[in-house]
Amino acid sequence: MMALRDAFAMALNEFGEKLGTELALEDGRCTFTVDSTLEVEIDYMDESDVVVVWTVVGYAPEDQFQDKRARALLALNELNAPNGGFSVSMDLGTRYVIAHDNRPAELFESGDRIAAWIGALVDLVHLVRSKFAELLPCADFPLDDEADEEGGM
Repeated sequence: MMALRDAFAMALNEFGEKLGTELALEDGRCTFTVDSTLEVEIDYMDESDVVVVWTVVGYAPEDQFQDKRARALLALNELNAPNGGFSVSMDLGTRYVIAHDNRPAELFESGDRIAAWIGALVDLVHLVRSKFAELLPCADFPLDDEADEEGGM
């Protein structure tokens, strides 16, 4: 029987073929770009056969991340149920807003399953960016085309 990591690597390769790029785990990690605005990282955790996917949604400038704004950002986690269970968090050191999820590797027997998971992540990122702008119209939260300029992606 094929090891879970090897089966996942094959499914990842199949997903890469659908994207038109070569995807492979290197040291348990694979990074690729979606929609030319999202750098997605997949990490394979060997000790638990769990796969973690994450991407930077944007960057919250220090003067924009106050108490009220922090509560609004955390409220965005309510969006995760219809978006595959992803969570939104913020790295306090960098103030990067991150969308992430982890799943057992056994769920990804094909490139289509990975594609659906990554598709849900991309949909969530776009939703969070638009919701953040709606909830905090005075915030300078970078959207897709502004993220590079603000230190996001």
